[in-house]
Amino acid sequence: MDYAEYDQNHCNIVESSLKAIISYYNSHNHEEKRSILLCLDRYLDPYYQYKLSYKNQIFEWLQNEFQNTQDLKIKEDIFDLIDYYSEIRIPNYERDDYGNLVQIN
Repeated sequence: MDYAEYDQNHCNIVESSLKAIISYYNSHNHEEKRSILLCLDRYLDPYYQYKLSYKNQIFEWLQNEFQNTQDLKIKEDIFDLIDYYSEIRIPNYERDDYGNLVQIN
């Protein structure tokens, strides 16, 4: 089973700055990358009404990371954050009828 979870430490990082998020993400393993992305889900979801002043920069970074990562689970997590919480559409990718991220031409 593949899942992610986050704790107060992850929340503190997200609340701190984009630089802190990127530093943490770049210096940790697959599971911790997924954990910080899951934590970002909470802060980007309008339901929770968090107001991150660097939200637009987060999406710019996520777009860049989406293009650069080869890790499918990370790519899926990033795709969902961008798809659910921004007006940005990632060209040539979509979810199929089974929920899988697929590249389209």
